[in-house]
Amino acid sequence: MTKEYDVVIVGAGPAGAMAAKTAAENGLTVALLERKKEITRIRRSCAMMWLAFNEPYFGEFFGYNRRNNRLCFPTNGFSINYSGPSKNLYAIHIYSSDAHLIRFGDCKAGKMCGDSARIAMVHDKSNLLRDLLSESKTLGVDIYPGVNVTGIEKLPNGVLVTGSKQTFKSVFVIAADGINSRLAALSGFNQKRTYYGMMIGTSYRMTDVGFFDPDAFTMLFYGQPTPAIFAVSPRAAGDGFYLICLTFDPRIEHAPLYDHLTKESPFAHAFKNAKKFEEYSAVENLWEPIYEPYRDNVLFIGDSSWSQEAENAGALMCGWKAANAVTRALFEKKISKEGISSYLTWWKRSYCDDYNYIEYLKNYLMCNVFTNEEINYMFNLIQETLPATLDAYKTNQLMGAQLMKALPKITAEKPQLVPKIQKFATAPLEELFFEMINAGYPNRIEIA
Repeated sequence: MTKEYDVVIVGAGPAGAMAAKTAAENGLTVALLERKKEITRIRRSCAMMWLAFNEPYFGEFFGYNRRNNRLCFPTNGFSINYSGPSKNLYAIHIYSSDAHLIRFGDCKAGKMCGDSARIAMVHDKSNLLRDLLSESKTLGVDIYPGVNVTGIEKLPNGVLVTGSKQTFKSVFVIAADGINSRLAALSGFNQKRTYYGMMIGTSYRMTDVGFFDPDAFTMLFYGQPTPAIFAVSPRAAGDGFYLICLTFDPRIEHAPLYDHLTKESPFAHAFKNAKKFEEYSAVENLWEPIYEPYRDNVLFIGDSSWSQEAENAGALMCGWKAANAVTRALFEKKISKEGISSYLTWWKRSYCDDYNYIEYLKNYLMCNVFTNEEINYMFNLIQETLPATLDAYKTNQLMGAQLMKALPKITAEKPQLVPKIQKFATAPLEELFFEMINAGYPNRIEIA
């Protein structure tokens, strides 16, 4: 039997769970469908951060009220309960493979200032989802774990969603099914989106790791012939870090990379007494954004329509904005693109217009363009502490500006490197990502 609702939300991550809670608060009947059977169990590689606290991000200045356990969005005008652990971060540390450090911010000075100097916070995503889902259930949301959505059909008066031998009908659907959105592919968006390749991530929860600053988010860059990025992200609760490995070629095996890092590299001493626990993974198709994420009464939000990740705090904003837009459309009986235009306008302005996804993706591409030795050389040219930021759209620009200042030195010492730097700065992503595009597996889905 088909179940009927005002809105069906596909995906119970931060964006979808927030949309469900908000829509229910507004009085709508809501179904929340999630492919995972254990919704709050995190199996996907994730640094579990909220950012950025020291500068505007996606049109918002975030805050965290420790007294009442509220994550605050004052520009948008809402807050959410978060009862789990959290920890301030004050800097990014980026290392080359020879252990030269580039600092974005000063951890020691930031920690002395406390909350006012934090650039991000790490949290426990299980707690975040548990709080959102608990409130959603209390508000009357019907939550359906273990439903893998495989079909979506436009009806004269709504949308029919099918999955796991169940059917759901609603006036609107909010698609919050993540970076590899099946609904985006089923709806035909991926047929025309530019595809940039596939990112593979694996990670471990580790304790008794030395050397790395527990008040900073750390990245280690390895260039050709085995390009990879390692991230060392402090955990919000207890001791330890998440150690994350990212590559952009599915032919590269991660196990030898971990072995080299922890046993042979200049960082091996940090892992001498380390203990490894849960393993996580992620596979992400990288696309150009969907600039108008609406089709046939389906509104695509968060990662489902962005280029890589909307970040956890950004996803919460997407869910809140989308639910309010759908509510208004239903109240005003504007079941159309016009009805949810407030979300579309905000999305285009706050994401597509204000943030250059090309700069974001170039953060990762450096490792595939330059050799290990070239990255070591370039990183060693940057000696000063750069501004404290965890805005991934700015870090590449800040480093690029430093390299431009050092261009006379590079020209004199490494003239063969200059054309590569210029190409990295100016060439189209399709050219820079050529090998990764051919190695990946885009989820386009042919439309009959």
